[in-house]
Amino acid sequence: MSLIFVIYTHSSYQDVFDISIKRHEKFSNIFNKIILSNLIMNYKYQHILYNDNEPYATRLYNCLCKLSNSFEYILLSHDWAILYDYIDKNKINNVIEIMKKHDIHQLRLWRNGISNKTFEKLLNNNIETNVDEKYIYHIPDDSYFYTVQPTIWNINILKNILYNHLQLTYNQIEVGVNDYIKQFNNCFYYINEDKFLNSEYFYKSIIYPHIHAMSNGKWIYNDNLPYSKELIDEYNIDINIRNFI
Repeated sequence: MSLIFVIYTHSSYQDVFDISIKRHEKFSNIFNKIILSNLIMNYKYQHILYNDNEPYATRLYNCLCKLSNSFEYILLSHDWAILYDYIDKNKINNVIEIMKKHDIHQLRLWRNGISNKTFEKLLNNNIETNVDEKYIYHIPDDSYFYTVQPTIWNINILKNILYNHLQLTYNQIEVGVNDYIKQFNNCFYYINEDKFLNSEYFYKSIIYPHIHAMSNGKWIYNDNLPYSKELIDEYNIDINIRNFI
């Protein structure tokens, strides 16, 4: 047992998390999951409680220290990353083996934080030796080396990074660890993704099909069509509660 899904949530997003979990139960029920939260929750999954008064990096580090040593990798996803399709277990297992083979510490599951101009340079910078490896690219130097987007991590490397930046908040961590994290072998996963229907910035992920559902406490609608409309219809979301952008 080398991989565990770790889902991070906060009480201020309880309604979002409820939908996120329902989608996980539908589209990723073949994977073991652990919930990290600041509140006790009545879900069937193992739950680790964190102290909301601590900085984000400290919370996450303390939670990861409570995981079983049998886990070598985690798929870290936050509550706003809501699935819209099934996850291919064989593909996930295959990329885990690729990570082991190439000693990859971080494998992002979504194209983000990389400009189109920079991404064009990546097309000749993959580790291609087989059908899956040709979609794995090194993160360029002008991009974030840490992201709160869905990512597969070597758990010990992630703990190392967090331990050395325990005072960083959620908003600080993506830009606050770049210099330190350059010493590690970090990669970016890309698999012929297209943009969402009306989006200028958001790309689909084939390996972890999800939408970035929230921004500043509001649902993201136009950029996520048709999947945002599916959420509204399926879960009877009251748009007056959070509104949409």
